[in-house]
Amino acid sequence: MPASPRTLRRASALAIATAAALALPAQARTCTWTGATDHLGATGTNWDCDGATGNGPPTGGDDLVYPAGAAHKADYEHNFAVPVPVFYNIDIGPGYTMVGSYALRFSNSLYVTAPFTGHTMIDGRDTGVLAVRESAPPGSVVSFIGTLTRLGGASSVGEGGSDDAVRVFVNGTGFGTPVPLTVYQGGRLSVTFPGQVQFSTLTVRPGGTLAVSDVPPGQLPPTNLGDGQVTGTLDLQSGAVLEYRVYSNGFNAGGIEMAAGSTAHLAGAVLRLVLDDPGAAPDPIGTERAFLYYAAPGTTINGTFAGLPEGATVEASNAPGIFYRISYGTPGDRNVRLTRVAAPPPGPQPAPGPAAPVPTLGHLALALLGALVGTAGLRARRQRAR
Repeated sequence: MPASPRTLRRASALAIATAAALALPAQARTCTWTGATDHLGATGTNWDCDGATGNGPPTGGDDLVYPAGAAHKADYEHNFAVPVPVFYNIDIGPGYTMVGSYALRFSNSLYVTAPFTGHTMIDGRDTGVLAVRESAPPGSVVSFIGTLTRLGGASSVGEGGSDDAVRVFVNGTGFGTPVPLTVYQGGRLSVTFPGQVQFSTLTVRPGGTLAVSDVPPGQLPPTNLGDGQVTGTLDLQSGAVLEYRVYSNGFNAGGIEMAAGSTAHLAGAVLRLVLDDPGAAPDPIGTERAFLYYAAPGTTINGTFAGLPEGATVEASNAPGIFYRISYGTPGDRNVRLTRVAAPPPGPQPAPGPAAPVPTLGHLALALLGALVGTAGLRARRQRAR
């Protein structure tokens, strides 16, 4: 018996409703890593999503939380299959080491608490913002040994001003996507490893530190430490610190290279010179070390470091008596460089002051002296008269 028109209409409406429901995006969840089964991110029983137990793995759009007390913090592997999901927010607690052949992707925020080591690519998909804000304990290290790419414009190190010495090491950025980054008070960004780290903008605020040629604890530098490159603006604000670390034992220190059309603002920032091997023989007199290069066409540099005009000397902060002379470059040598010198050149001698006044007798003293002399003469005449 053929279906009635009414039955057909109901079936059609049900099919349309079912298709519409299937087309709706899945509700985003908050998934917390437990590591209950193994070290693999794609294992569903390693995750508790929205309060349920073992109901992972998370999917695109979910929020990920990696708590400090979970298992497999030291060997977590990000092994989600292709297409690799793009998560929304990711919050990584202290103590994680992450590896993986595929990128850790996010579209809104990645919040990292030190210590952390990431061997996998960190991909912000052009909108995701990286924030390294806390250190537990203070002074802990964050190392992005994998690539940082496609970060959003408000990415930061040490934001908030209350964090103590968050040390962030960056290995490299790739795929033609320089990242924007701001270093806040208490933050420390180190540019070190081989290869070039690229920043679209790099801002160091008062109390923040940009360390050039800094090497993670326990590691020795390679023959050449590589450079950081700024494609837009390097803004070292007044009260910020640029720490230039030098190895005297034959290693070539890295530096910051300004790309064509870029601008560097020094604005009275502090230059701190550190010898990473203070017990070794220092650089020979006359050794030159450039650490800020602005030779590319259309590149400008504004201002000087605090208290360091052209030709001033800088003493190594951890090696008294080791001096370098600073130069901000010339039209034919567009580099900010330090040259090893034996000692600070003698400065101008102070002008001689006025001669000390010769003691003189006042008018009253002269009158008294005259009276005494006159009295003595009168007595002498009287005695002769007798």
